[in-house]
Amino acid sequence: MAGFSYGQADIIRKVIGKKQLDKIEEQKRLFIYGDESQNIKGCVNNGLTKELAESIWAKMEEFAKYAFNKSHAVSYANVSFQTAYLRYYYQEEYMAAFLGSLIGNVEKLQHYINICSKKMGIRVLPPSVNISDNTFTVDDDKNIVFGLQGIKNVGKTSFDIISEREKNGPFKDIFDFIERVNGLTKLKYEALVKSGALDEFGYNRSELIASREELFAAIKKLPKNQVTLFDLIGDSDKYKYPKILPRPEYHKNTIMNDEHEYLGLYISCNPLTGYEEIMESCGATPILDIDDNINNGTFTGNNNKIILGGFLSKVNKKITKNGDPFAFVTVQDMTGQSEGIAWSNALNKSPELYIEGQNPVLVKATVKVDDGGSYSLFIDDLISIPPEEPEQKEFIKKYGVKKTSGRQKKTDVKEMGGNYSHQKILLYCIDRGQMDRMIDRINHDFVGKTHVVFTIKGKTDTIFENPNCTAAISSDDFKKYLKEENIKFELI
Repeated sequence: MAGFSYGQADIIRKVIGKKQLDKIEEQKRLFIYGDESQNIKGCVNNGLTKELAESIWAKMEEFAKYAFNKSHAVSYANVSFQTAYLRYYYQEEYMAAFLGSLIGNVEKLQHYINICSKKMGIRVLPPSVNISDNTFTVDDDKNIVFGLQGIKNVGKTSFDIISEREKNGPFKDIFDFIERVNGLTKLKYEALVKSGALDEFGYNRSELIASREELFAAIKKLPKNQVTLFDLIGDSDKYKYPKILPRPEYHKNTIMNDEHEYLGLYISCNPLTGYEEIMESCGATPILDIDDNINNGTFTGNNNKIILGGFLSKVNKKITKNGDPFAFVTVQDMTGQSEGIAWSNALNKSPELYIEGQNPVLVKATVKVDDGGSYSLFIDDLISIPPEEPEQKEFIKKYGVKKTSGRQKKTDVKEMGGNYSHQKILLYCIDRGQMDRMIDRINHDFVGKTHVVFTIKGKTDTIFENPNCTAAISSDDFKKYLKEENIKFELI
């Protein structure tokens, strides 16, 4: 049609396919009108009308938004069917393979482990020297077991453990294990203990760590002819294995910290376990959802208000050139972690809360999104969540979004009129992030007498109410705001 060579046609393919906007208009001109210096005649010079040429170009642009050949489409459909089948009929095996594909992405790994345990009813267990493979696997009870290769400091010894177990059978006890595994050092032993990989031998982790020196010393005394400790019991005090003395187990927080250090995430328990409901009641947005909010356009610009629920895993306090304190803070929740900055105005509000630890807090913050889609998190305030139930109830009354019920006909913004100062207005939100921003905007610009309640896409059976959020819903500015944001509402 346009007289392009194969090479010139491929340039159009690249420009349109890769959305190179700065080059599309030039290629469009060449396609329609041609260029004698480049030996391109163009559609018009080949007998097509300008209108037809522009119509063909428009179809090419539209098709290029999401297009590939039929064989590619069939292959995608086939793989989609296979994965859907496996996901439904072999969910434990499917999720074990899926978790294995996420190794290296700790945030997503923690998120999907939480989904397994809380939404799918699949237990994800710490590693085990008698069950684990190198990556995630499924045991006889349909639990997913963490892989040995994922344990920090173990390295290639994981292959030695699996090879020995497959060759000579399961390890009978802690003495049998230490004796049979080649290349097992004290450092690797400690990693296996603190990750939970040796829990099955009947001793708690504190006992196994306290007995480490005696156990390794006993192994060194073995003769070179590979006589086992079991063969030597009773023959000579010189070769008796040491007795592991009972000791109190480590505190729960120590166990959690050890697992996080050696596995990169929490497996057997999480510092935030038991706080999920209170954080949800307070409108906390999962950290993993921040990127989704950016990708779907919910978060744009520099003033996206958000509430997170988690703890501060890292706090690095600094001083500005002017002598003002600030801190780099890593906030961690059940889905992942995000680093933010607390400037002096935020730091001075509650300096006692800016400490590393596992104390649950609500984090009021601002998300600033740059042109490339990356974001920065700026801490506005921290609020400590009380550990006891009576105080938690009062906490929810003060900071929570109250759940109520009730529905009326959904109303478009243009239908609203009159003075509804004594009714409630229900606003429909895409997610919690949008709800938080709307509360902030209403409290800043549209304060009135009408109580505002919210519902969230996918949770329309639940209404969230913030007792401190009231709006002047009959004001023209408020109506304009809802219309501009394309927000639906109901009067209830």
